[in-house]
Amino acid sequence: CGALLEQLFLPPELRHAELEGLAAVEAPSKEQVERLLALIVTPNHLRHFLARIESPVWLDKLIHEGVLDPPAVNGPWPVFVALRQLAAHFGPQIGTWLTEVYERHPADPVRAWFVANAAVDLGPHAAALLLRALRQHGATTGIPSLAMSALDNFTANARFVELLADELLNESQWNAIDYIDPLLEALADGTDESNALERVRLLCWKLRTAAAVDDHPIRRLTYDRAGSIEDRPEYGSYDRFSVLLHATLNVIRNARAVLPTDDILNVLDELPAEPSRRLRAWVLSDAPDVDIGRLVDELTSVILVSRPVGDDLPLIDRVLS
Repeated sequence: CGALLEQLFLPPELRHAELEGLAAVEAPSKEQVERLLALIVTPNHLRHFLARIESPVWLDKLIHEGVLDPPAVNGPWPVFVALRQLAAHFGPQIGTWLTEVYERHPADPVRAWFVANAAVDLGPHAAALLLRALRQHGATTGIPSLAMSALDNFTANARFVELLADELLNESQWNAIDYIDPLLEALADGTDESNALERVRLLCWKLRTAAAVDDHPIRRLTYDRAGSIEDRPEYGSYDRFSVLLHATLNVIRNARAVLPTDDILNVLDELPAEPSRRLRAWVLSDAPDVDIGRLVDELTSVILVSRPVGDDLPLIDRVLS
């Protein structure tokens, strides 16, 4: 009874002093862990303690006590203060610890959101964890928006950009993102020799899946054969297929500087017939490693199976020039 009264009514100055003393301990004993748990009655007590620890040792000691678990409903998570304080010097250790926290309640979407929020600030040290939370809970939580904000912690040519795009450009995630442009810009701006082919393949695969879900944009390409595939119509250009199409064009613009044209064409051949035919013509119209004979062969083959399109005109100009 006396211990309970002390736990509840210990004067704040005495409680805080003891919490601060424990926070300075570098190798906590079992007795010190038990004393700490007795001192923590409210989230503010936990926050006061965590704001003063100088290494992840206490986090490791407390992980299985439940006191550091994210809340199961919206509310404060005092652990944030410790993670932000320790991340600069203990990033890999904090990333490992945060993964262990996630694995305590992997099916809980609310707790997953808190962990994903913390993972954003850890950048590369928790990128795999952030993607895991996105994959498992992205369709029902605000984790997609958190993942978008993580782009600030990576260069545009980082592998993380492709992995994030592979998740967020799916049909299941598409409507969870209010503003996808930063991701698409990073895909294009960061295209280089190390990732160009993978990024072209990624976007073409997403185009194929988008066309399988909604064929209206492809039918629009079939009807509107004038102009270039680069041109965005005034209306109806913000559906998933159309956005991905123009992202593909932007990535290919940079990929052409580092990839043989045939490598790009081979990927485009996996698309549905109409976008493949239009994109092939667009790529060949400005391909420095393709001779006139190849252009004539291309025009001859498409004339036999398809009506002319606006993207054929630059090809004809190259042949005649």
